[in-house]
Amino acid sequence: MNSFNEIEALWKKIEARPLPDATQIIGKAQKNKNQVSRKISVQIFCMLLVIPALFYVGLTFQFQYWSSYAGMILMALCVLLFSYFRLQQYLFLKQVDFSEDPYELLKRFKKFYAHQQWLNTKGSFWYVLILNIAFALYFYEVVYKAPTTMPVKIMILMIYIAWMLIATRWIKKISNKKEHKKTQAIIKQIQQLQQSPDS
Repeated sequence: MNSFNEIEALWKKIEARPLPDATQIIGKAQKNKNQVSRKISVQIFCMLLVIPALFYVGLTFQFQYWSSYAGMILMALCVLLFSYFRLQQYLFLKQVDFSEDPYELLKRFKKFYAHQQWLNTKGSFWYVLILNIAFALYFYEVVYKAPTTMPVKIMILMIYIAWMLIATRWIKKISNKKEHKKTQAIIKQIQQLQQSPDS
C-alpha cells in the first residue's frame, strides 16, 4: 500500500487540465453557429424556389378543376409559412454575439433549441401532412383525371410516395440530427464560456 507521501507525489504529477480560453470557445461556437445558419439559409432558398415554379405552372397550364389551383395555393402557403419559421431561426443566429453575457446567451440558446426541436418534429409533421393534402388536390387532375393508362398513374403515385418516405424518414432525420448536434455543441460551448477564467 502506498504511503501518504507517495499518493501526494502521484497527485502532483497529474496536471490539471486547463480550461480552454474564451477566444477558443467563442471560435468553436461561432463555427457551429455559421454551419447551422448556412444550412437554414440554403433550405429557405430551395423552398422559396417552389413559389415561382408554382406560378409558372399555374399560368402556363390551363387546369380544368379548381382542386389543381387549390393544391398549388396550399403548397405555396405551406412553403411560405415554414420558410418564415426557418427565417426567424436564421435571423436569431445572425444576431447572436458571443461576447454577450454567457448566462443570458445560454437562456436564449436553450429557447432556440426548444423551438428548433419543435419545428423539426411537430412543425415538420404538420408541414408534411398539409403538403401531402396539397399534392393530393393537385394530383386529382394531373394524375387521376389525366388521359394516361392506369399502370402509368400507379407508377407516378408510387414514385411520389417512395420519394416522400425517403425525404421524411431518412434525409430529414439525418439532417435534423446534425442540426440538433451543432446546437447542442453551441450550448455546451456557452456553458464552458461561463466557467472560463476570461469570461
